[in-house]
Amino acid sequence: MEESGTASLTPQESVATTVCWACGGMISAEDFYCRFCGKGQGKKIHWYYKQWGIILLTVLALGPFSIIFVWKSPLLSRRAKWINTAAIALLTAYVVYKMYGLWLALNAFFGPLTDPSAGML
Repeated sequence: MEESGTASLTPQESVATTVCWACGGMISAEDFYCRFCGKGQGKKIHWYYKQWGIILLTVLALGPFSIIFVWKSPLLSRRAKWINTAAIALLTAYVVYKMYGLWLALNAFFGPLTDPSAGML
């Protein structure tokens, strides 16, 4: 056992090692999952870190909160992360604008019906 607390690697392991995208731990290049944090590697990365998964989460469930998955995704480049963030922000602003317009329309329609000073017919 070494003084620094890291396990020693055999020559075979030191040649075929890679870094886990989630925790930064050294793992074998053939590993499908990180032995330290359990996150999938390569083709075993969860669907919600993939481009189509992020779009699905944004539109159907999380809205602007899906930006967390954009920035945690190991599959997207830094440029793609910024583009996705801008697209999600614009989509959120559009939905908020439309919901505000709907609120104003409903308030104009139902406002006279609920106004106590208007009196009864």
